[in-house]
Amino acid sequence: MNKTRNGFMKSLRYVCLMGVIALGFMTIVATGGGGNGDGDGDGDNNGASPNIVLLGSLNVTTDYFGDIKIFGELKNTGNKAAIFIEIKFTFYDSSSNVIGTDYTYVDGSCMKISTINTTSDTALVPNEFGAFELWTNIDANLVSSYTYRISFDAYDLEQPTANLVVDSINIQTDYFDDLELLGTATNLGTTGLIFGKISFAIKNAAGLIIDTDFSYIEGENVYLKSIDSYTDTALNVGSTGTFDVSTSIGSTEYSTYYYKTSWSDANISNGIAEHISDILSNAVIERNYDHLNNQDRREARKERDMRIERIKNKVKQLMKSNEIKDATSE
Repeated sequence: MNKTRNGFMKSLRYVCLMGVIALGFMTIVATGGGGNGDGDGDGDNNGASPNIVLLGSLNVTTDYFGDIKIFGELKNTGNKAAIFIEIKFTFYDSSSNVIGTDYTYVDGSCMKISTINTTSDTALVPNEFGAFELWTNIDANLVSSYTYRISFDAYDLEQPTANLVVDSINIQTDYFDDLELLGTATNLGTTGLIFGKISFAIKNAAGLIIDTDFSYIEGENVYLKSIDSYTDTALNVGSTGTFDVSTSIGSTEYSTYYYKTSWSDANISNGIAEHISDILSNAVIERNYDHLNNQDRREARKERDMRIERIKNKVKQLMKSNEIKDATSE
């Protein structure tokens, strides 16, 4: 692939189409465990490319309203990192008529697009895997089969300047005997951060994803000049915050879990945070997501997906603008 004189790799949009037949809904039974799901290795820009595949089996179930809901995992088996990793499903009835489509983005690592200084938690580096949770408005009784398509972008990526690291996790049960994960996390990077977030993927004994939940860090309260607002999700360099993730999974239903951390880089001084990005990716803070009821959680997940879609499109516009500027400067 060619690079412009500004040094950034031109974006390629990768798409892979695969078919799956829905044979039935899976039951959820499990017991205790823990860990993290980070892969290792960086993509090589010299002829390298990502390859995003479905990891293991999908967990097809229903939500409270009887609409189809799908959990799963994606893995990068290529040799370059990918970002804005999306999986889109098309649903069919027994007569093979399309009855609906829906999409979601992977809960991945926090990576920065090098040339426009913008982070997203939809990235997977080589050998890394991440979970997804798709909520739909499609009656599960109407679905006979489905297909899915995985797509992503292959911009040049780098580590953000902040670095949110989990220090400890305490496993307990809440009032309803559901799994609750509490802990602390510290910013070990070289700049401050805002919108610090911990996302968990919960598995059962069969290795299926049965829940994804997240919580924002309870950190420092800072003023955001860019949006004239405040957030208590900030951590300056070396600062530590707490998190509390309440899931909808019974304490005897889960077997293992892993987590991802994400944030937006920021310069923090005297209680004021200046966002270090060309795009403010988390202007809407979804605090207390993990404490919402099922319908609200569905809406919150959809809001995240739509926000990522807007960010992705804005990134494309900025990259295209940079290409045009570079071409006219020759």
